[in-house]
Amino acid sequence: MKVLPFPEIGQSAYFLITTANRIIMGNNITEYVLDRLVEVELKEVREDALFVRFCSHRHDVKGTSLVHYFNNELCDIYSDIDIVVGYDGKVRDISDFDFIKDRWENKRPDILKNYSQDIKPLVDGTSLLLKDKEKFIDSLFGGYSFWRFFFQPWYRREYKETENEKILLKNYFGDISLPLDVKSSILSRQDDDSIVWKIKNTASLDSKGFDRKGFARMLKNLTKVYNIDSSLALDFEENYTFIKNGTLSEAELFLNTSVSNWYIVLTGHKLIQVSKTGLEKLKEAEDMAETLENA
Repeated sequence: MKVLPFPEIGQSAYFLITTANRIIMGNNITEYVLDRLVEVELKEVREDALFVRFCSHRHDVKGTSLVHYFNNELCDIYSDIDIVVGYDGKVRDISDFDFIKDRWENKRPDILKNYSQDIKPLVDGTSLLLKDKEKFIDSLFGGYSFWRFFFQPWYRREYKETENEKILLKNYFGDISLPLDVKSSILSRQDDDSIVWKIKNTASLDSKGFDRKGFARMLKNLTKVYNIDSSLALDFEENYTFIKNGTLSEAELFLNTSVSNWYIVLTGHKLIQVSKTGLEKLKEAEDMAETLENA
């Protein structure tokens, strides 16, 4: 099996990413859909790490909760950042972290002005989080987010046709993390004079690593029911397609966890790489839509 090549240094790739999330708790449903256009550039390859520039050009959310719109506002503070990531896929540093703090201080008054007083605890919590760089990095890149598209141990390794690994989604259920046993199927093939890598992941719950007692306590605190059945069902599937230049052409991530039919957390992410021609057409369509809206 061939080794996945590094993307070309200094060459940007553009991606359209859609994230959908739904949480059902009894009769209460919260959900959102977030669309974003991002640019990713490999700036430098070192012996122990990769230096990556990430830029968010556009983001738009439709949600049912104030926190969904607040998180959309936060996209602006990390709209253009330099990230240091190890070959294990773990983010080690944001080299321009001070710029993030400066952007937050500039944006904070506008958020307080444009939203109700209910947003103040979220604002105060973000200000506190930004005082601790390590905690901010864990918060931004943890969980089951779209960052998983880019930050995994993709490079400097020779793939086998099937692989098994354990991953930990930190704080997936509030303070409770979700450990998974992941099985990967990897295919490398020649396609129209280029090499295409396809990776498919499925997963099951790592029962030994799962804090079932802590999870049950969390459910009891949420429902005030003390004889609750906390059996967790899980559905997980990921598909990645890499092309010959070492970048993703398309990918989909899906994770659904449920306790019976009354507590469900469902998250999905979809990525499509966009060419420069596609970007131009997208810009033309957006300009036309804005013209018609203002007519």
